[in-house]
Amino acid sequence: MKKIQIICILISIFVSLFTSDEITISSPNEYRISKYVEFYGKDALVSQIPISETNRGHCCQFDSVYPYESDICDDITVPSDEYWDIDSIQTWWYNWSGWLSWALVPNIYFIIYPDSSGQPADSPIIEVVVEKSDYSVYETNPYSVVIDISSRNIRLYEGRYWIEVQPSNVFTSNGQTGIQEQVGIGNLLESYNRFPLLGINNWQTATETFGYPYGMSFVIWGSSIPGGIWDFEDGWQNWTHTNGAVFPGGWSVISSSYTVGSWTIAPPNADDSCFCIDSDGAGGWLLDTAKSPFFIAGADFLYWGIHFQDFAGRDTIEVLLRKRTGGSWEPWTVIFAYGSDTPPTTDSVEVSAFIDTLQIAFFYEATDWDWFAAFDNVGPYYQPWYETKNYIRNAENY
Repeated sequence: MKKIQIICILISIFVSLFTSDEITISSPNEYRISKYVEFYGKDALVSQIPISETNRGHCCQFDSVYPYESDICDDITVPSDEYWDIDSIQTWWYNWSGWLSWALVPNIYFIIYPDSSGQPADSPIIEVVVEKSDYSVYETNPYSVVIDISSRNIRLYEGRYWIEVQPSNVFTSNGQTGIQEQVGIGNLLESYNRFPLLGINNWQTATETFGYPYGMSFVIWGSSIPGGIWDFEDGWQNWTHTNGAVFPGGWSVISSSYTVGSWTIAPPNADDSCFCIDSDGAGGWLLDTAKSPFFIAGADFLYWGIHFQDFAGRDTIEVLLRKRTGGSWEPWTVIFAYGSDTPPTTDSVEVSAFIDTLQIAFFYEATDWDWFAAFDNVGPYYQPWYETKNYIRNAENY
């Protein structure tokens, strides 16, 4: 009899902690998605919207007090020959067990896991903390929550990834947050979950946990850019630079064939926009670094076009690379250094061994009234048809 009582208690704990009752959706699909499109004006890169009356809220929550952590993630696939710049993620939630308010949720985690033989890897490659000021809540329970990560410069290249949106919430004071899941939405592939408190220490499918192949509800908003490169034809494309100066005294995107006085800076690719900096035009000493958005390794090589005009050995340009491993960034490494005239050309570095988040940068220094540097068409290609050159030394202070 005691054994039966214990089993019943465990079942009730499982239900109250991990899954809600069935949910009735009151607002139609068209309203639920167009409300945000009108507000934000971005493309839906992936869309898995719960629209039936047979959804459930499944626990997804980081609790620092109780304590426990429950994860639910679902897969996305970036097609070949393009990349995604992610601006925001919309999810749907049904909360229970003493739930009070989103005002008591201080932040939300956006997490990306690499694929590992068709399921999420154990550890993430990107984990972003979205503070209260950067997420918005629409509708009532069930809720629609939009997190804004446009300032985080997250770029994904071709491949399969697993995403999670996980609120920070204390169960004892604000109940349970449960992301809505439904069978048969999106790409029809089921989500994965883990919940060590209930003995689920490793990822397992929704079918294994809940008995049905649920898919997670979410929409990813952002931009899909063909070609898988930063070509700068429509501006900065989320790159940044460090010295704060305007062109020609700092890196900036310029149109093709920029002219200074009686001579012209040819871009690395003929008749193309490119990133450029011009010591001669600025009239003296310059120091600036242009930095890419964060991106995921996965290609064999990383390529860039370059054009550099040196003056008497007094100006230099270096290509830097760093990776994020175990939650922290490693120091910048110089992968290429140009110290003499370099006509428009393409160079590359092998990155096939990296499974990490990467960032590439271009550092320019002119010690006097010198000349210029330009780069363009930065990104991965999947055919290793250039020879890899290795000019690697440690660089700390960029």
